[in-house]
Amino acid sequence: MSGVWINLPVVRPPLEDDGTPRFPWCRVAEWMPSKGKADGKTGVLFIYAHGRYWEFGGLLDKEPKQMIGQVIEVDVLPKAAGAKLIRLRYRVTEVRKHISTWAEIADVPNGRVILQTSETDRHDGTKMVVIGTYVDTTSSTRPVPVAKPQICD
Repeated sequence: MSGVWINLPVVRPPLEDDGTPRFPWCRVAEWMPSKGKADGKTGVLFIYAHGRYWEFGGLLDKEPKQMIGQVIEVDVLPKAAGAKLIRLRYRVTEVRKHISTWAEIADVPNGRVILQTSETDRHDGTKMVVIGTYVDTTSSTRPVPVAKPQICD
């Protein structure tokens, strides 16, 4: 996001042996496939990471009004062999703080990205979400990031 330097690989969330999502990994962001596709139009691209400074902590350092109008860039590697990174761009239109249930963001329409992080040091505490509206899709010149997720202690 412009104004907040966050450069994390985004991965599918880890699963428990029974197939349910487990508590998020560290050192990466994760996306929730059940909420939408990474195409900017189908559903909501929901990306979340811890509030540590090397993850989404930079979002917590800004006032909501400082983020409005900023650009969020999400680079996506299509599944096709030999495909190049594409960049989805969104413009921040809203920041919500102290979110504690899914119902509080159920009104977010399709064609949006949501960046979510914890406002506390506990996974069950309140969350902050940054909501962006899809702008366009372009090509990306960045190298494909290498994800090195770690189990959080």
